[in-house]
Amino acid sequence: MISDRLFRNKTSLVAFVASSLIFCGIARAEVDYVIHISVDALRGDVLQRIVANPPLPASTTYPSFRRLQTEGAFTYNARSDFNYTETVPNHISMITGRPVNQPAGQSNTVHHGYSSNFPGATHTIHANGNPAIPYKYSTFDVVHDNGLSTNLYASKTRLGILDRSYDATNGAIDAIGVSNGRDKIDFAQLVDGGSAGIVSNFVASMTATPRNYTFMHLVEPDSTGHGSGWENQAWYDSVKTIDDRLAQVFNLIDNSPALRDNTAIVLTGDHGGGVQVHTDPTAYVNYNVPVFVWGADLPAGGDLYDLSPNRFDPGLTRPDYSAAQQPWRNGDTGNLSLSLLGLPPIPGSYMQPALVPEPSSMALLAMGVIAAGWAARRAVRRVASITVS
Repeated sequence: MISDRLFRNKTSLVAFVASSLIFCGIARAEVDYVIHISVDALRGDVLQRIVANPPLPASTTYPSFRRLQTEGAFTYNARSDFNYTETVPNHISMITGRPVNQPAGQSNTVHHGYSSNFPGATHTIHANGNPAIPYKYSTFDVVHDNGLSTNLYASKTRLGILDRSYDATNGAIDAIGVSNGRDKIDFAQLVDGGSAGIVSNFVASMTATPRNYTFMHLVEPDSTGHGSGWENQAWYDSVKTIDDRLAQVFNLIDNSPALRDNTAIVLTGDHGGGVQVHTDPTAYVNYNVPVFVWGADLPAGGDLYDLSPNRFDPGLTRPDYSAAQQPWRNGDTGNLSLSLLGLPPIPGSYMQPALVPEPSSMALLAMGVIAAGWAARRAVRRVASITVS
């Protein structure tokens, strides 16, 4: 039964939403854990083909990707950043919700501005990115400053710029409630060469001490693509390696009382590959990436474009950030992850997707209440949440 206090809170919330929001999409009842995964060089069109029709040998199958697809919502036709199809700039977009360059006709405070794929040893997103924004907030800021815990696992040490930008020296002062300090990442592990170790360590760590938000980078399709290309058995095998890593993650969730039915996976790629390896941002094979959302009360097997009132399937085209109809982008996945945790969008972020769940979702109960982000998160915790366009 809904308490009088909660009923009053929800009634007030309805009035607030009706009077103050121009557009909103309904999201799911919150989870406590989100695993936000980037698979390096995960080209969407080839992945779609091999998941549907696994290549020979017959042992090369992809049960984890099939599980993401059949139990969650997905698209194989999302986009990377408009101007860059390289690793570091796109990962910064994923955690900041910002494009790399200033979009045409937009303010110079929209983009993160860090375009190098090989960061200097002391570079930070703040000091070496867009100078018009002294501090670029991230998913880590929002989760940490709201009293929750964070992980970073990456299989390229170049992504150390993420850890360095949000450490105890470079992270912003926590101005939300009780200060949780300036270091926004509770645990970080970055290695080169492969993802086996970080995934095993992630599973062990989450078994012992579950943390609310994990950002994880898996490298194998990129290493193989650079060496052998994308449409061959070597690349198919590298995707099988990623599928096995995902099986470890699923096994962790399935066998943990804390995580089971309380965890979402958001998975994308930083770029595809095939033309000039993957540096030409105008090539479909380079800018085409997938997005999967699992564990989020979305219709099983649902098309993310059908579930997104502010995202539109671009076909083979490459819409820029000023286009009236925006595709799903890998840069959407940061704010999507936060919305699943019941948290507000990244301050200053440009990419804020919206989702509509299946009609049975808790978000549609109690007079169709829509939870307006952080303003009512505590009052209706584990009842409903939204993402605002």
